[in-house]
Amino acid sequence: MSSDTGRGDVGAPARAPAPWAIRAWERTLRLRIAGIALIALAAGTAGGLDAVLIVVGCSGLATVLQARSFRRNGGRIASGILALDLVTAVAVVLVEPAMVDWVAMVMVAVIALTASAHATRPAIITTVVGSLCFLALETAGQTTDGVERSLAFGVAGLLVILGMGTLVESERVLQRQVATLVTDLDAVLWTRHPRTHRITYVTGRVGDLLGFAPEDWTRPGFWTDRLHPEDRDRVLAITADAVAKGIDHEVTYRLIHADGRVVHVNDRVSSVEPGASPSNELHGVTVDVSARHAIEQERRQYSDIVEHIDLALLVARVEHFPGGAELRIVSANPASETFLDRPCDEAVGHSVVDLLPYLDRDGILDGLLSVARRGHPLRADDVTVARGTVHRSATIQAFLLPGDLIAIALQDTTEITTAARTLRRQALHDALTGLPNRAHLDEHVRDAVPEAMASGTPLALLVMDLDQFKEVNDALGHAVGDRLLIAVADRLRSLLGATFVARMGGDEFAIVMSGERVTEEYAERTAANIAHSLSSPFLLDDLRLQTNVSIGIALVPHHAVDADELVRRADVAMYVAKGNGAAHSVYRPDEDHNSVARLTLIGDLRDAVSDGQLVVHYQPVLDLLTGEITRAEALVRWQHPRLGLLGPDEFIGLAAVSGATHAIARWVLEEATQATARWRALGHEVGVAVNLSVRNLFDRELTTDVERALLTSGLEPADLVLELTETQLMDDPSVALATFRALRAIGVGTSVDDFGTGYSSMTYLRDLPLTELKIDRSFIADLRRRDEAYTIVRSMIDLGHNLGLEVVAEGVEDADDLPTLIGFGCDRAQGFHIARPMPETDLIDWLTARSAPRLPLAVESS
Repeated sequence: MSSDTGRGDVGAPARAPAPWAIRAWERTLRLRIAGIALIALAAGTAGGLDAVLIVVGCSGLATVLQARSFRRNGGRIASGILALDLVTAVAVVLVEPAMVDWVAMVMVAVIALTASAHATRPAIITTVVGSLCFLALETAGQTTDGVERSLAFGVAGLLVILGMGTLVESERVLQRQVATLVTDLDAVLWTRHPRTHRITYVTGRVGDLLGFAPEDWTRPGFWTDRLHPEDRDRVLAITADAVAKGIDHEVTYRLIHADGRVVHVNDRVSSVEPGASPSNELHGVTVDVSARHAIEQERRQYSDIVEHIDLALLVARVEHFPGGAELRIVSANPASETFLDRPCDEAVGHSVVDLLPYLDRDGILDGLLSVARRGHPLRADDVTVARGTVHRSATIQAFLLPGDLIAIALQDTTEITTAARTLRRQALHDALTGLPNRAHLDEHVRDAVPEAMASGTPLALLVMDLDQFKEVNDALGHAVGDRLLIAVADRLRSLLGATFVARMGGDEFAIVMSGERVTEEYAERTAANIAHSLSSPFLLDDLRLQTNVSIGIALVPHHAVDADELVRRADVAMYVAKGNGAAHSVYRPDEDHNSVARLTLIGDLRDAVSDGQLVVHYQPVLDLLTGEITRAEALVRWQHPRLGLLGPDEFIGLAAVSGATHAIARWVLEEATQATARWRALGHEVGVAVNLSVRNLFDRELTTDVERALLTSGLEPADLVLELTETQLMDDPSVALATFRALRAIGVGTSVDDFGTGYSSMTYLRDLPLTELKIDRSFIADLRRRDEAYTIVRSMIDLGHNLGLEVVAEGVEDADDLPTLIGFGCDRAQGFHIARPMPETDLIDWLTARSAPRLPLAVESS
C-alpha cells in the first residue's frame, strides 16, 4: 500500500520536504503499516505462512522504497512505487485466491489514501491497473466473478477519487493561500524541537532577519549559537518553563546578525496544554522589533532628560468653556516642583493659573493661549516669580506639542538678572571711587542738555583735573595714587551733596549743576569752593599729600547748545586754567587754542601712515593655566616729528575726523601679523590681538583686509584676535553683530575689550559671536582695595564662562592679583606686573629670555 505527495515531479531537484508533506507522509505510512499487518493477519488465517511472507516481504520492500523516494525527491513519492502494491496484491491472490475480496478492499483504501495525499494521477493508475489485474486473475482461473469485481473495484476507485479530488483541490488552494500569506507576512514562522532547540522548519523571509539562508537555520545548534550571550540563559529558561507547563509564551531578546550587529526580536511561541504529554514541536512567530526598540530607547532617553534636566517643564492642555479657556496641567517634571510648591504628580489636573498665578498678568496667559491657537512659540523674559515672600526672576518659554498640548518651560534667571543689574551699575560707576563714570556722565549730560534747552533752565558743567597727580603715582606708586583719588571723591561728595559728580577717568572729575540759581557767577563760586576744599592736605596713614586742581566751566546755553560741545568747551576751559595756573576758568571763545592744536594734529595724522610715523608696541598676555605667553596685544603709537611719541589716547580720537581710521587699522593689522610671523618663525608660539575702532565695523573691506593679512603673513586665523571696546560695541550692536559673524566665519577670534566700563546688553553679549571677554583694568585694580571687587570680578568671570567665552584680566599690576584670578578661574591676564608694552625686537628678546632654561642656584651664584 502506498501514497504519493507529488504529481509527476520525478525529474525535479531534491529539496527538503515541507512540514505538512512530512506529516501527510508519516500519517500515510502509519496507515500503510497497519494495512500490511491486517492483510498479513488475513493471509495467515486463510493461506498460511507463505501468504504472510509474501505480504510482509513485498509490502515491506515497497515501504522502504517509498521512504527513500520521499526523502530523495523532496517530499514526493514516485508513481512507479505503486507497482509494488499491485504486485503484492496479485501475489497474495495467487497464493490464496480466497483473499481476493480482502485485497480489493485494501486497494480501495490505498486509492483513497493516495488521492488524499495530493496524488490524483497515481490513484487513477492504481484503479485502472487494479481492475485489469482482477480481470487477469479470472482469465488465469485464479478467481471467479472477475468481471464483476473489476467493475466494482473501478467504480469504487473512481468514486473515491472524485470525492477526494474535491477535498484535495480545496486543500491545495488553502495551502497556496497560506503560503502566500506566510511569504507576505513581515515576520518569520518556524518550528523547533523543545529540548534540542533545533529548528526543523522556517519560512523564506528568515534571510532578511539575520542574513542567513533557511538551510542554515535548520543546522543543529544554530539558533542557540545566534542568541546574544547576555540573553541566552534567560530565553532558554523561559522556554523550558513554558514547555514544562504546556503553555504558550512570549519573549523578547537579541540575536546576532551575520554582520555582527545586534537584532532585537520578539517571539510568540505555541506549546501544549498543561497536563498533556511533552510537545514534540514548538511553533512560533519571530518579529524584528529593532526599530521599535530604538524608538523606545530614544523615548526613554528623552524621558530621562526631561526627568533629570534642571529646567522646569510643564505640559498643559487647553480646555474651553463658555466665555473663555484655561490651561490644565497634564504632566510636570521634578524640576517644576520648585515653581509649583508641591510634588509634580499632585499638580496634574490643576489649572496653570491656580498654581502659577503670576502668569495671569502682563498678557502672559493670553500669550500661552495664543500658542495653542496660532502655533507660534512664546518667550517672556524677566518675569517676576513670587514664592511666598520671596520674589525671583524667570524666563518663560512655550511651544505647541502634538495633540493640542502646550509645553511650558520655566528657567530661574534670578542670579543672571542680578548679575546683569550689578554689571550695569558697575558699568555706569567708577570701580575705584564709586562715583558715576564717563559713560554715566555722557548719558546724564545727553539727557540734561536737551531738557535745559527746552525749559530754558541753565545748566553748568565743571571739568576738574588734579595737578601733580602724575608725580604722586610716579613717586609713591599707583596704590597711593588710588587712595588719593578715593579721598578726593569722598571730599567732593561731602562738599556737593546731591549734586551729580563723576570721575571721567584718571585724575579727571566732572560736576553737573542745573537750576535757576546756576549762573556763571554761581558756577565760579562753586569751583572756588571745590579748589579751596581740595587744597587742604590729605592724610593717608603717615603720608601728608596736598594737591591743586584746575577746573574748567561751560554753561548751557551761553557756551554750548549740545552735549558734545558742552563737554569739549568745559575741557578747553580746564586746559586754559591749567595753563594759566588758575584754580578755575570759564570758557571764552578767544582762548580756545585747543581747537587750533587739534586741527594741526588732524592734518598731521593724515600723513602719519604714508610717512611711516606709526609704530606698534606689544604687551604679552599670560595663560594662567599653563603659565605660558600665548598672545601679545598690538598697541599703536605715533612718533610725531615735533611732539615725540604719542599714545593712542592722544590721536586715535582724531583719526575719525581726519578720515585715517581705516588706513591706521589696515596698517596695524598688516604690521602686527607680519611681526607675529617673524617671532613664530623663531620658535615663539605666540599669537596677536589687534584693536579695532567702531568705525572699522562700517568698512566693507575689513574682512578682505583680514584675510589678506593672514594670507600674506602665513598665520592661521586662530592666531589672530580682533578687539573692540564694550562702549564702542554698544554704539551700534547690529553692525557689530554682522561684522563679528563675518570675522568668526573666517576663524578669527573676537573679543570685548574694557568690559564693565560700558553698559552692554546681556542679549547682545549672548548673540554676538565672541570668543573672549576682557575685564577692564579698573576692576582688577580694586581687588587689593575693596572687598566688593572680589564679587564683581568673580561675577564677570562666571558670566563670561556661562556665555562660553574665555576671560582675560587687564591691568594686573600686583603679584597678589594672579593667585586671586587663578582661584576665580580666569583664563588669561596682562598688565605691568607681567610686562609693559614693548617694541617687537624687545618682545622677541623678552620671550627668548623667558623661555631659556635657568641655571641651578649654585651655578648662578658663582
